[in-house]
Amino acid sequence: MRIEAKERQKRNAIASIAKLLNKEVLRRERVVELTRPCVECGTPFYNPHPLALTCTPLCSRRRANRHLRLYNSKRLNESNIVDKDITVQKLFNKYDGVCYLCGKKCDFNDKVITEEGYTIVGKTYPSIEHVTPISKGGLHSWDNVNLAHHYCNTLKSNKI
Repeated sequence: MRIEAKERQKRNAIASIAKLLNKEVLRRERVVELTRPCVECGTPFYNPHPLALTCTPLCSRRRANRHLRLYNSKRLNESNIVDKDITVQKLFNKYDGVCYLCGKKCDFNDKVITEEGYTIVGKTYPSIEHVTPISKGGLHSWDNVNLAHHYCNTLKSNKI
């Protein structure tokens, strides 16, 4: 009787070890299956979500910015008149640093540079404001641009 009980315990222990090994093999297969290269930097990464494309939030942000640049380059294409000489500094000098939308002074010093090197601009930082937005058919030319606070320009959005 005791020998049978010990044999049963051995079989149960072997069965539970086999079950654990099988689970581990399946987990490793899933890790290998869901390890893929990051679409932005090419580094292999594991993510249990099968639709994840990037390895880190930094790569995700870089990808989003790259797509935004591609989108904007399609809006500002050869069929549009694009004056490459337009800069915020030239607009600032032309309009004496006065916001086109609210009439107050713009401030180039209203910004913070993070430890990672990113620039975060404040409400009074100057920006290029398109009188007729590019999304509404406006052109990126001197006739259609003015100086505006970053905040005022954001509130205006793509309204005419």
